[in-house]
Amino acid sequence: MAVEYIDSHFHYLEMLRKNPEAMQIIKSAFSSGLANALDAGVDGEDMETRLGLQREFPGILTAFGYSPHWVTQSDWKARARTGLEEWGNYPDICAIGETGLDYHWNYGKPGEQEELFHMQIDFAENCRKPLIIHSRNADRQTHEILLPHKGRINGVLHCFCSDTAFADKMIDAGLYISFAGNITYKKSEMLRTTAKTTPIDRILLETDSPYLSPEPFRGKDNSPARMGIIHEYVAKIKGISVEKLAEQVRINFTRLFKNK
Repeated sequence: MAVEYIDSHFHYLEMLRKNPEAMQIIKSAFSSGLANALDAGVDGEDMETRLGLQREFPGILTAFGYSPHWVTQSDWKARARTGLEEWGNYPDICAIGETGLDYHWNYGKPGEQEELFHMQIDFAENCRKPLIIHSRNADRQTHEILLPHKGRINGVLHCFCSDTAFADKMIDAGLYISFAGNITYKKSEMLRTTAKTTPIDRILLETDSPYLSPEPFRGKDNSPARMGIIHEYVAKIKGISVEKLAEQVRINFTRLFKNK
């Protein structure tokens, strides 16, 4: 029986901006072993297009949220509140995110990023939906913000890019850890160490398409069709079969996003 893969995080609109044939690319991925994929939000735009993709492919799940760069937009706070009120409780929205902190690119002021993050954490907690969290160069701040919500939220730290100590803190806070194609890069030894020690029942995998293509496709536009490469790579790190890893990822994904 062929292995079925799950892509826990990709961006349809960003794929579409780079390639008008994005829907066909996704269709091809579903014909080649993809079982489910989650289209994560970044700016609340064009929800009809995104939900149209979900209607086209029943294996697609859709999340709604505002990533840290949103604080560079005019009237960002009011627009985010309006968007969450309009779409956050929509039945076809499975999660809130992606949201979080990015101090690598220094979007706006740190306090503004944190306010936007708090807004979405509170919303997710109130509507009992999981969070999809982005954290870059912000381990301490992310942990400090999430800690008071321990036991009342769940979710995933997507495209994990830190060390084992931070992964352990996030797991203790109730999150899953998701690894992307950058785990295959030459200088990503820290990620490989973290993947090796992360319990299999707390792991998700993703492409983050159209970004972070795994080797040997680094630098090219990514797609959910490359999910198999990431599964095979992480299975080798864990010393288990691809089949066992894919099945556990399916269980984890279902537990977090589909058992609502």
